[in-house]
Amino acid sequence: MVVHITQDLMMSSNASAASRAAGHKFKFVASWERAALVIHENEVEVLIIDLQSEGLDIDELVEGLKDLAESNRPQTIAYAQHVEGALLEKANAAGFDKVMTRGQAHQALPELLKS
Repeated sequence: MVVHITQDLMMSSNASAASRAAGHKFKFVASWERAALVIHENEVEVLIIDLQSEGLDIDELVEGLKDLAESNRPQTIAYAQHVEGALLEKANAAGFDKVMTRGQAHQALPELLKS
């Protein structure tokens, strides 16, 4: 399963199509709290994070991921608009598996989500 934290319906639609084309179930949620519940209840392989989601606290998200057993920790793909340099740098420093601009994520998700 792929879980996407976002409130952006266009990016969610793109991620959903890429996920389903790669054979994954897909769920989008608006917050880390909802994502954490889905992760605890399902086998989540990839967590896509829209860093510009309203109310998203990167530090809280990172701590939440660290609290998961390593076998339950999904691969993380984080993105933000290219003008959000400080936010992208913070995500890189936080240790997400992949950090990219929104445009890069839009183009790369089909390949990144292939089984």
